Amino acid sequence: MKWFDAVIYAAISICIVGAPRAYGAPNVNQHGLTGSWYEPATSGQGFELEVFPDLVAPGTALVQGAWFTYDTAATGGVERQRWYTFAGNGVSGQSNVQVTIYRNINGNFNSLPITNPEVVGSGTLAFSDCTTATFIYSFSDGTGRTGSIPLTRLTPNVTCSAGVTPLTDSDFALSGNWFRSNISGQGIVVEINPIASIFFLTWYTYARSGQTLGATGQRWFTAQGAFARGSRSVTGPLYETTGGLFDQPTSPGPSSLRVGTATMSFVSCNSALLEYNFISGGNIDKSGATQISRIGPVPHGCGAFPPDARAATLQLVGSWKLYTADEQTLLASYTFTSSQITQGVNGWFIRAGIGAQAGYNTTTSSYYMIDLAKETGFVWEFVFDSVPNDHRINGCRYHYPTSSTNKGACSQFVGF
Repeated sequence: MKWFDAVIYAAISICIVGAPRAYGAPNVNQHGLTGSWYEPATSGQGFELEVFPDLVAPGTALVQGAWFTYDTAATGGVERQRWYTFAGNGVSGQSNVQVTIYRNINGNFNSLPITNPEVVGSGTLAFSDCTTATFIYSFSDGTGRTGSIPLTRLTPNVTCSAGVTPLTDSDFALSGNWFRSNISGQGIVVEINPIASIFFLTWYTYARSGQTLGATGQRWFTAQGAFARGSRSVTGPLYETTGGLFDQPTSPGPSSLRVGTATMSFVSCNSALLEYNFISGGNIDKSGATQISRIGPVPHGCGAFPPDARAATLQLVGSWKLYTADEQTLLASYTFTSSQITQGVNGWFIRAGIGAQAGYNTTTSSYYMIDLAKETGFVWEFVFDSVPNDHRINGCRYHYPTSSTNKGACSQFVGF
């Protein structure tokens, strides 16, 4: 089985109505070039791109790429998977980007340590139009690898344009790079494509004990599935693909094994929850819920939306210490686990021991914590700080019966 199935083939063959005109070489300083790219001759490997317009300077974008591929040696199992990242500056009015190629190794699956990128080469990413490009690479890691890869979009163009102002799309704007800030050096790249009504996700990570394995400890997974416009949660099977060679076609081609399921729920334009459950492969019996954050600024067009109540509640999983506003006096501490999530009348909630619970109230659109066993009548209502990747909360502590709407005075508090 190839790394994309019938749902992708169907998406590529549809008639695109309402997409921006994309004739000629595009301006690289636009988010519309973000998405999934590949060479059909070497299906089973590919690229995920994200363009951050004007991030480096006005008129200069940061172009970020992730490349999932294989070793140059004989085909084999997951130990032959390889992945690289690359980055460069894209200048308005130009269609070519000079990039530096990086490699991260010696990490563990979805856990510490943080890994740091090492330079292993350079390249040029050249766009012919919004749906075709060429990637020219040269490695400096002693392998002597050089080459040129013709690239095609895997999914239809959504907002990219040439010669006119790019469009925006609130669903497509969720596409891009996501990660856990405390274990940087691995992460997720996702494309949400409302025209094809699909999503495609690539997870760049490591073996569960990959810290001492070097390049053979790299791992990547893909997930894909249906997407309904306006949805803020996507679910699809996780695949582990093996049997390929670096930038070469093979016969037979790479094969994909379904190893689990992944769900990505967007709480906001820069916060999401990744839930995963592995049923086979090297991560068999691994499951969990991981809070992830967008890398870089939010793209234009990604408007505010009500969070998925379940995903919002799972943001509260973990240990919390609540302090007075000056952070000098500890008021309470709780540890909430995802295994105790329950759906209630006004949303979802999680428990910590007897009497303590926290959740997201869909009626009031607010987060709360309450401990009826210790503090009858005290309710904590709060919001998350807007600072990216800063897992802090701030709000009010009220003293009133839970059946009452008369909150009384607000006592400010913070938590982290």
